[in-house]
Amino acid sequence: MARAAGEVSTDIPSADLAEFIVNAWEGGAVKSKTTSSSDPVRVFERTVARLLG
Repeated sequence: MARAAGEVSTDIPSADLAEFIVNAWEGGAVKSKTTSSSDPVRVFERTVARLLG
């Protein structure tokens, strides 16, 4: 739906984009836990918002 509406770049396959987002979230969550900082999750949120926005 987002791709058809022009909200997501069409040069990245949907499956690759979805996997990237999940991997980035998991990495940010692990780093947040190991560093006791919410910064990695905030960076993830900002970056994905820009990627999809």
